[in-house]
Amino acid sequence: MKATQLAVASLVGLVFAGCGALRPAPTQPPSKVAIGFGRVAIVEFYNRTPYSRPAQQFTELLREKLTEWTVSTDVIVIPRDALPALGDPLVCGRIPLNVLVEIRERHLADAVIIGSVDDHNPYWKPSVHVTLKVIDTASAEFPYELSDGWEAGCREVRDEIDSYYRRNYGKDDCRFGPELFVTSPSYFLRFVADRVAQRLTAAL
Repeated sequence: MKATQLAVASLVGLVFAGCGALRPAPTQPPSKVAIGFGRVAIVEFYNRTPYSRPAQQFTELLREKLTEWTVSTDVIVIPRDALPALGDPLVCGRIPLNVLVEIRERHLADAVIIGSVDDHNPYWKPSVHVTLKVIDTASAEFPYELSDGWEAGCREVRDEIDSYYRRNYGKDDCRFGPELFVTSPSYFLRFVADRVAQRLTAAL
């Protein structure tokens, strides 16, 4: 009887040891960064894809991730229909001065992010291309701009996903393993929003 109990106890120990071995090695979460802007407004991104929701989703995810990466910065979203005179600055190449003044005075934003989701594949091994510009509402200068794409099928992007998963292990979006970011378009957009937020905070 004792031999049987010992064998069962050993088996249970091995099972738990195996479960522990499957857990990713945690990495140190990055420190939040002070970017010098007390409030950043993100204008709802323009959607240049044939799908209805990626720009709206990405806008909210970028707000969430910028909040995670920054300290002492309030990040808000401004719906595009709240700025009817804005037009499409990424196409026409300019932003009306009165709109910039409105964003600064009405929304109390020190900087505004205007961007677009240019391309998006929501299917197996999703991909997305994003363009954005950061505008200082006081000086009308452009302290940062980005135009880049991510493809889940690329080895470099898969490595970034694995790193993101290890860094965020235990959070809600990392409960089901890194493969979810290759199969779920919404989770992939979350990952990309984190990468964009990290670049923004590093640059600002």
